[in-house]
Amino acid sequence: MPGNDIDIYLQPLIDELKQLWNGVETYDAKKGNTFKMCVVLIWTISDFLGLGNLSGWNMHSGLSCPTCNLDAKLHQKWCFMGHQLFLNQGHKYRLYQNRFDGQVKGRDPPKKLSGTDVLRQQSNVHVSFGKSSTVTVKKDTMEHQMLRHNLNVMHIEKNVCDNVVFTILNDSGKSKDNLKARRDLQCMGIRPELWSGEGGKYPVIFAMSNSQRDVFLKTLQNVVFPDGYSSNVARCVDLQQRKLSGLKSHDCHFLMEQLLPILVKNALPSPVSNVIANLSSFFQELCGKAINSMQLAELQNHVVQILCQMKIIFPPSIFTVMVHLTVHLVDEVTLGGPIHYRWMYPIERYLGRLKQYVRNRAQPEGSIAEGYLFEEILTFYSKYLDNIETRINQPRRVDDEPVDVLHNSGGSMFPAIGKALGAVSHFELTPMKKHQAHCHVLVNYDVVVPMESTLHLKELKLLTCGPMIQARRFEAYNVNGYKFRTITKENGMKTQNSGVYVSSNTRSYASMRDNRLAVGDVPYYKKIVDIIKLNYSCSFTVVLFKCVWTDTTTSRGIKQHNLGLTSLNFSRPIHTRNREEDEPYILASEAQLVYYVDDEVAKDWSVVVHVKPRALYDMGEENEKVEVDFSS
Repeated sequence: MPGNDIDIYLQPLIDELKQLWNGVETYDAKKGNTFKMCVVLIWTISDFLGLGNLSGWNMHSGLSCPTCNLDAKLHQKWCFMGHQLFLNQGHKYRLYQNRFDGQVKGRDPPKKLSGTDVLRQQSNVHVSFGKSSTVTVKKDTMEHQMLRHNLNVMHIEKNVCDNVVFTILNDSGKSKDNLKARRDLQCMGIRPELWSGEGGKYPVIFAMSNSQRDVFLKTLQNVVFPDGYSSNVARCVDLQQRKLSGLKSHDCHFLMEQLLPILVKNALPSPVSNVIANLSSFFQELCGKAINSMQLAELQNHVVQILCQMKIIFPPSIFTVMVHLTVHLVDEVTLGGPIHYRWMYPIERYLGRLKQYVRNRAQPEGSIAEGYLFEEILTFYSKYLDNIETRINQPRRVDDEPVDVLHNSGGSMFPAIGKALGAVSHFELTPMKKHQAHCHVLVNYDVVVPMESTLHLKELKLLTCGPMIQARRFEAYNVNGYKFRTITKENGMKTQNSGVYVSSNTRSYASMRDNRLAVGDVPYYKKIVDIIKLNYSCSFTVVLFKCVWTDTTTSRGIKQHNLGLTSLNFSRPIHTRNREEDEPYILASEAQLVYYVDDEVAKDWSVVVHVKPRALYDMGEENEKVEVDFSS
């Protein structure tokens, strides 16, 4: 690793950036002329130690936070303790003494330094690293920028997850709670209820017992994720030694944002599990694909309160610099936009691909350069190849583009939606199945409205005649950016793609004596047992999912937890009989993917987890009013 000698490697890049700052003549292939192109370096993206090499800030001292700069509030052992400063002046946490560091916090938070302030600090510093002269960057590009070096959320989230998970698991080698941490509390004179007693024993309220660790680890080991969602996290669980090991950054990503509240639900007291669930909700909101700027101020206040609540429960040793950096992440979102454009995941994946080019370990640089050159040549040639799958035109992992494009042209009322996967079988519908499926199409298809024009008169007539008795059956289907499979197809697989969520507009009454009709969205959760395609006189087709529904209208089938979790009981399904009023079918276009985590304590119950499609973004509506609630 070059370390502080990185200036030698960056010297050619800096020279090119200076040249591009002044502008270079560039050819415009579309207009057929040249123009002067100017380029500016917006910011850098690196891990925390790399940020120190690029910015020159010392990441190995008590003042390692580059945002707080020289105004950081820390304990003598580099535990950051001053998060009450980021609260409003009238907040009650500012007056708490014994629960924090024994001081009343009355001053303002650390000042945010501008580019001019940073350059002023460096004006009298003369350092020459490496074997060449010091690299200097154009000051005009950095002086007026508020965000110069991005904090890497990927590694911050992993370190926060490791600190919390290994502390509540009471891992002897990785826990932040130990005898030295308890003696620090005694030296600070705060929280005497956590001081160590005679023989080095101390009370623990946030760590699990052996039985609770068994529940935690068994739940994690038995989780089955959707296809392409995560790695096999069961390999990290050791039930005999009650330990977790080998968690990668992406494992900690979905563990922190989705699974951690489920895992601690039955393993920790309510105050501890509530704080962990709030921390999980913060990272889930922060790492979203689309973030509304109206909620950022509330999100910042939310994370500061979470850190203060964690200080009331956990010892100061858990608040390392990586945990402290979470207080600055919302401000960086305000300046730089969504997280997924500025974290290390795509960079790490690309570096991993470059490492695959290495064939001669004695000269890895030459292997990488040669492999990169070959890849660029093949990519260039592939643009001139037709009817051949290349990197340019290869389909997505979840390819839901319909194959039958004939019905998508001409403004059909029933365009083809989604794409079938695997083998196709033909079968005949029974009269009852035909009736149930056709009724659902009539009631729930948006285009089935009172006829006001003759544009789709032919299709409406064929719709009234009902589907043909011959139908098709699939085992898997891609639609809405998701991959769905039937329960029978998933037998023997280590992934689950049969969970479905649908929100239906349902009419109801409060009681038999109440004549006021109430209309509202009711969530329905189910598992797919069959995927069929109805054929309406060879004119158009409709794809339906036949599902096993859980009863979401009574407490026997659904429960809401204070951690924001929803538990379902599939041992009491509904709409399973062969009656006309039963509705086992839904339209494929209505389906959204979910997966279920089995509860190790409450048998027959499962916690539902919603999944967002990888290639789709929720951009919201124009002038949409957003209400944010982080109180739960």
